Amino acid sequence: MSEFMDPRAAAEQEVRRRFEKERTDLVNVQRAQRRADLRDQKPVLDDLTRREDALREERRQALERIDREWQQERDRLGSRPLPAPAFGLAPSSAQNIRDAYVAAHERYAARREQARDGFDERQNDMLRERMETLHMFQTANQTRDRNFQDALIQLRDRQGKTFERLVEREMKRPEKSMRREFERQSHGREL
Repeated sequence: MSEFMDPRAAAEQEVRRRFEKERTDLVNVQRAQRRADLRDQKPVLDDLTRREDALREERRQALERIDREWQQERDRLGSRPLPAPAFGLAPSSAQNIRDAYVAAHERYAARREQARDGFDERQNDMLRERMETLHMFQTANQTRDRNFQDALIQLRDRQGKTFERLVEREMKRPEKSMRREFERQSHGREL
């Protein structure tokens, strides 16, 4: 490479350097915006996860409580003394115990099913909320990325259309271009 560039080459190099800086700045702004968007979206998703975990734990505890209550009822029904024989004179207390057991079991099964269905419905609502939130974020992220690509294309188009004009303008300032070239080369020699 020669010690000094011809003025046209130096001007083209300077314009290309500025164009590259504009593109780099735009990409950096876009990356920062993407990071900020993801940083803003993360707490919302973390909150959904916490709420889903809390609902799962609430469900587990509720079903365990219902099961414990059934176990206590079953133990209570099973700890009654055996009935004395009635010899057909009165309704059998064994039948009464069996009826009480069946009724208690039906109540237990109905409560458990009702609780499970209620929690299933709440979990489905949370799943719908998560899907809607993810869809909203995905749509916003895609729109942002599409806008970023459009901005980059517009910048390149503008740079392509203004390149010659900016090179001509840069060549009209030879003292500034020569000073930059001198500074660039003198810094290179010191290293």
